[in-house]
Amino acid sequence: MKININTATETELYSYVEKFLDENNINDKSETWEETADRIESDKPQIANFLRHAANRWHILQA
Repeated sequence: MKININTATETELYSYVEKFLDENNINDKSETWEETADRIESDKPQIANFLRHAANRWHILQA
């Protein structure tokens, strides 16, 4: 399943990103999405970019 980050609800976004991180074995529950992006940047730049975009959207939805 894919979602449009720009139109996803809070619940959809959170569920999708957490499932994505779990499936790719990069989920560290003690990190924010931004921290995870920083950690994986050199090995997986496209995923890091996706996480940053999702985190930005998450902050907008939280406001």
